[in-house]
Amino acid sequence: MCTNFTPTKRAQWVKEKLGVDLPSGYPDESYPGFAAPVVVKSHQSSRVACGLARFGLIPSWAKDDKISRHTYNARSETVAEKPSYRNGWRLRQFGLVLNSHGLNRL
Repeated sequence: MCTNFTPTKRAQWVKEKLGVDLPSGYPDESYPGFAAPVVVKSHQSSRVACGLARFGLIPSWAKDDKISRHTYNARSETVAEKPSYRNGWRLRQFGLVLNSHGLNRL
């Protein structure tokens, strides 16, 4: 499990492989609560977009964003059952985290 990662700066690779522009304005290293580039695909229009999102999941029922320090990793064995992840998993709300070592599925 990772507590931090290094977001990619390879804008040309992101454009060639994913067809999106890499946003600017994110730190060289990302920790829970930090902004980092994420690629998502719309269920309605199939449009692919890249933008900045904060590292860490904040469930709709959370009282504040401090929970993101505990929800940035999920186990594949329990992701469909745990309250923090199950709704997003059921609705297929996934994204790609663009780190410097390749792509990680979010």
